[in-house]
Amino acid sequence: MGTVEADGTELDVVVKGATVPSDAPTALPALDTWINEGTRPSGVWRTLASSDPDSDGWRWAAVNRETGTVVYVR
Repeated sequence: MGTVEADGTELDVVVKGATVPSDAPTALPALDTWINEGTRPSGVWRTLASSDPDSDGWRWAAVNRETGTVVYVR
């Protein structure tokens, strides 16, 4: 799907499901902004952090509130 950089480390970004929804790539800038600057982006994407990344299998996620697309950063 793509990568984002956090604290100088490139992290893999994946989309839940077998196919990548057409609007999923717009989640990358939202996650990148939130991870690196600490601000939640405006718009339809909601960003959140896992409380237990090892158990959940992801560190951060972005959810599109209109389409239901979920993008994870592992």
